[in-house]
Amino acid sequence: MDTTSVSLLHQLRQPDQEEAWRRFVHLYSPLIYNYGIKLGLNAADSGEMVQEVFVVLIKQLPGFNYNPEKSFRKWLRTIAKNKAIDLLRRNSARPAGGKLVEELLSNPSELELFEETQYRNYLVNRCRALIEKEFEPNTWVACWKYVSKDHTAEEIGQELGMTANAVRVAKFRVIRRLREVLDGFLD
Repeated sequence: MDTTSVSLLHQLRQPDQEEAWRRFVHLYSPLIYNYGIKLGLNAADSGEMVQEVFVVLIKQLPGFNYNPEKSFRKWLRTIAKNKAIDLLRRNSARPAGGKLVEELLSNPSELELFEETQYRNYLVNRCRALIEKEFEPNTWVACWKYVSKDHTAEEIGQELGMTANAVRVAKFRVIRRLREVLDGFLD
C-alpha cells in the first residue's frame, strides 16, 4: 500500500506551492535522514543526502505523474539510496559495521525506507505536531486524554474545568482536523 498523499503530490507539481513543499519537507526530511543513518552515513553526510534528495525532487516532481499501480515511497527510497551510495563512495566511507557499500545494499528488505507500521505511526505523530498549535491547550489535552481511554469524559472535564460534552467535542474537533491533514496518506 502506498500511503503518500496523492493530493500533496499533485500540489507539488504546481508552481508556487510553498506550503505544500513545507509540509512535504516537514514530513519526509526526518525519514530520509534516518534512512541515511541506517545505511551507515554519519550525521553530516545524512543531512547532505537529505538536501541532495530534495534537489532531485524539486527538479523531477513538476513532471511526475502519479501511477496508483506504483509506489511513490519506493521511488523516493531509490533516490535516497542512490544519493547515499554516491556519498559513501565519494567520501570513501564505510558504513556501520565496516561493510562495503555493495554488501550493505545487497539485502534491500533490511533497508526499507518506510516500514508500513512505522511510517503510519510516524506520519500521525508528525501531523499531530503540525496541528497542535491550532488548538487551545485545554482542547488538545482533553482530546488526547480521552483518546487514551485512561479517563472518562467526566473525569477529564472536571480536571480541566470543562463539561463532559466539551471534552467529547474537543476530541471530535482535533481528530477531524488530524484526518483532514492526513487525507490521502493513510489509505
